[in-house]
Amino acid sequence: MGGKAIFETLSQQLQQHCLIPRGRQIVDASIVQAPIAQANAKEREALNRGDAPEG
Repeated sequence: MGGKAIFETLSQQLQQHCLIPRGRQIVDASIVQAPIAQANAKEREALNRGDAPEG
């Protein structure tokens, strides 16, 4: 898939969510290191069920 095809697909998806992309914009997609969250057993169970853990 070429760059233009990717841009067009992304543009269509944004428009479906009422976001209008404009030309000549730069999007920063930098990957940054995040701290590792240490979840306890109770929190892991909640996450595995799809629930949000307390706190």
